[in-house]
Amino acid sequence: MIEVNKKVSKILNDIGIPHSRSCELIDLFDKRNCINSNNFQFVCSHLVVILNILTKIVGNLRHYEHEVPILIKYLDDNERDLNSMDLGVLKHMKAIKTWKIDNDPYFPTLYLNDSIAILEKIGSGEATAYLARIFDTYGQLLVSKGYLNEAKIEFQKALDIKEQSNDEVGLAITTGNIGRLYMQIGDFDKAIRYLKKDYEIIFKTETENSNLKAQLLSTISNCYMQLQKYTTAKENNDKSYILNKSTNNYTGLVFNYLNQAEVNLITKDFKEAKFAINAAEKIINKNLVAQFFIENFRGRIIEIKARILYLEGNFKLSLKLFEEALKIFDIELSFTNVEIAKFLKNFADIAKTVKQNEYSGHLYRRALKYLDSTEEVSCRKEIENELRENHKDSWMLHSAGRYIGHDQIDFLLNNAGATNFVGEEKEVVVLFMDIRGFTSLSEKLDPNQLIEVLNGFLATMTKAITQFGGFVDKFIGDAIMAVF
Repeated sequence: MIEVNKKVSKILNDIGIPHSRSCELIDLFDKRNCINSNNFQFVCSHLVVILNILTKIVGNLRHYEHEVPILIKYLDDNERDLNSMDLGVLKHMKAIKTWKIDNDPYFPTLYLNDSIAILEKIGSGEATAYLARIFDTYGQLLVSKGYLNEAKIEFQKALDIKEQSNDEVGLAITTGNIGRLYMQIGDFDKAIRYLKKDYEIIFKTETENSNLKAQLLSTISNCYMQLQKYTTAKENNDKSYILNKSTNNYTGLVFNYLNQAEVNLITKDFKEAKFAINAAEKIINKNLVAQFFIENFRGRIIEIKARILYLEGNFKLSLKLFEEALKIFDIELSFTNVEIAKFLKNFADIAKTVKQNEYSGHLYRRALKYLDSTEEVSCRKEIENELRENHKDSWMLHSAGRYIGHDQIDFLLNNAGATNFVGEEKEVVVLFMDIRGFTSLSEKLDPNQLIEVLNGFLATMTKAITQFGGFVDKFIGDAIMAVF
């Protein structure tokens, strides 16, 4: 084992990881994973060690975001020497990296599907247990894109596997994921129930994991804030702050300050809100948080500043800051569709207050466009009612966009008459799809059931087409024609 560690240390140094850092990584290696599932003999190669290290650090990207891509590239270059199980794990690691570091919209899904296919083919207990981790990641990815019903299915798959194997640590992860999912839906009571269950498991099994406890308390605080239980929200946020402070978890501290600012904003304690925002900015400016979070934090901070200015009566500067924040929300992929929609709604509310009615209608329509790819209900109803009552033109444009595509509506608005719609040559892919056996299926269902099936199919496929850069050309009964 000592020889393997020496070899791994040399490899890590050769591929660009300093000696002090490589020693830290090797210390994370779990020797229990050096078991070959075929003959149960202690066989451990340097590739197994590096892969095991990678699985340990990928969950802490704020600390290891530099090392993760380096290790993945090395394993990728030596993929031919990995067995099927290890290859399935590597595909999972690549999915997380392309999602959370590269902000790639396509490859995470591709790698997750590859990983699932490999591990399902193996079919061993070890492979099945690892599948639960992949389903968790898949669910998180779907949540980030606003596909909440689909995410529920993936989390339930993970939950079933973990309950069967009595994997308490794994159950904590999945219950936490489900809790955050219900936050997205807007059911904060149910979210708190799952998050508290997560916290109880962590408290029982990993009493030293202060960072994770702090994260959960911060998230629970956010839920209580949404339920307007501000005293309880502050209590949980304060507990989280103490834990983060004790471990110098600066990323967690920024979340605490942002939560504090939100509570202060709602209770109109602008002085304390400004203090919290300034404290968060000091941490960010000292480069003490992972690169992955910086733009997300900047967008949130600018929005809170804009809302403070608005409540103080400085409408002009408030709108200017909202425009600045919008540039970040438009390009930063770590914001979920629901978060972007709620930001746009706040912006639209303020624009409406200062009589910028046309612009506010445009912002409400944009917000609704983001919500259309999610299962969020309460915010969607508020915006739909606002558009129907006060912005009929925007409501008509949005309704049309649901059928022919929002991008096509925007194209027509921006280009109608500009070039007389001169044709142009492009390489495209045309996709046709329909429901297998639809004729026989339609004969068995009553009209309401048939419409429900069709709506579910067409809505899900439209989301997928839009996600990957295509647009729906037409619906033909149960068939869809799409162009990419």
